[in-house]
Amino acid sequence: MPDLHSVPAGLTFRPPRLPDDLAGMAAAMTAAAPRFPVTLELVMDWHRTNDPALQLAVRVAELEGEVIGVGRTVQQGATEQRELYWINMWVAEPWQRRGVGRALLAELEGAARWLGGRRVRVQVRQDVPGALALADAGGYRRTWTRYESALKVTPELDFSGFDPLLGRLKAEGIVLRSVAELADDPERNRRLWDLDWQLLADVPLGMTLTRHPLDVWVRQDIENSSFCPELSFVALDPALQNSDSDGPLTGPYVGMSSLNVQPGGFYTIGMTGTLPAYRGRGIAKALKVRAMRALQEHTRQSGASATIRTFNDPPNVAMLGMNAALGFVRGPDIYRYERDLDLNPAPDLDPAQENA
Repeated sequence: MPDLHSVPAGLTFRPPRLPDDLAGMAAAMTAAAPRFPVTLELVMDWHRTNDPALQLAVRVAELEGEVIGVGRTVQQGATEQRELYWINMWVAEPWQRRGVGRALLAELEGAARWLGGRRVRVQVRQDVPGALALADAGGYRRTWTRYESALKVTPELDFSGFDPLLGRLKAEGIVLRSVAELADDPERNRRLWDLDWQLLADVPLGMTLTRHPLDVWVRQDIENSSFCPELSFVALDPALQNSDSDGPLTGPYVGMSSLNVQPGGFYTIGMTGTLPAYRGRGIAKALKVRAMRALQEHTRQSGASATIRTFNDPPNVAMLGMNAALGFVRGPDIYRYERDLDLNPAPDLDPAQENA
């Protein structure tokens, strides 16, 4: 348990009062990491897209009426992983290294215990030494590493070298369409949901995932304020147009690559991949090239550049090689930490206040 004796006098924790606290939460989260600003819309998405089947506790750290930190702990799965909880937290920079983070972490660990958690998991960036020190001091053990890579898409960037790949796939009957262009398909979201889950099953994440219901997935992945439907692309095989009665319910959707725009002005790649039967043909690379070209056109009028960030796992050698070939450059790593919780809940926590 962290030493809580050095926390600022008057520091309190409570569930947020919505919508009154939304602006303060966004400000504190931005002040915690100015390189990754958080908007009011993102905080609203954060609450609006929760899976109601998962146990959740949210806390704000308040001092003299000001929100100076935000944290939440959420259940990994409602059935097979019900005792595993994720913790995410932000402390405004002026209050870092002053005991607030230690106290907030202890508060969230206690909330996870009340909700039935027996193990907690956090992610920490390599370039945030204070968070690394907090995880180490809190008894967390490093269990996984993810690689972050980035590519700057400028107006001058030349994608013509990929024209033969795109031409070959077109000749083979593979069609690339943006998610926006597929808006008239009444089955689009359901097909994307099923495709995303099948692709995730083959990603070496070093952990087991829990599938969200269709309506929750749509809110989180399609209807959130960051998703760019005009910059996210799907590979279609028209020969499968009427194949829903056999096997996976993806219809002609055989691959996808998604882009999300972040308030910091950069873009992040979500899921990229193709169904097993379509691998080895360059479809995933073509999807990324198509997205990068669309982003280049999107920014060309202003003459600006845009940075794309992507995240991959060490065993995913094929995707790491593809990203290197596309020009992505490795950046800071992201570490996953875990620790087992002791079974004695903090006596001053009220379980009735959870799920705020």
